[in-house]
Amino acid sequence: AGPTANDLPLLASFPYMPSPHSGYDYVKQLTARAPGGLPTSVGSFDLGLSLPKAFILDQNYPNPFNPSTTIQYHVKTEGRVKLKVFNALGQVVGTLVDEFRVPGTYAYNWNAAGLATGTYYYRLEVGGEALPAKKAVLLK
Repeated sequence: AGPTANDLPLLASFPYMPSPHSGYDYVKQLTARAPGGLPTSVGSFDLGLSLPKAFILDQNYPNPFNPSTTIQYHVKTEGRVKLKVFNALGQVVGTLVDEFRVPGTYAYNWNAAGLATGTYYYRLEVGGEALPAKKAVLLK
């Protein structure tokens, strides 16, 4: 028993970075709020957890849904955040979020009971910039 020609050296780190799937809850980050309030600084705070490194709008879960679904999003820097829902014609059918947010991870439970079956699009706007829209299918 001993080293053979087929043995490979151990790597110092994991050899690849897996891509996150589009399912619910794949990012396990807590919001950037220290216990009892606002973050102590941008980039670090009492718990030592990292802040989201980008503005990210996750795919809703479940999808298709009836009548409610959860939309999760991640905020990189503080500012006004808007989460809007559009119908297939591009008309705004609802503004789910229009508030000032500090860096962190947020979730919104959207109840679409008053809307017709169909495809809807939701988009996150942060500081006047809009992220690409995601598709949600309502089946009744």
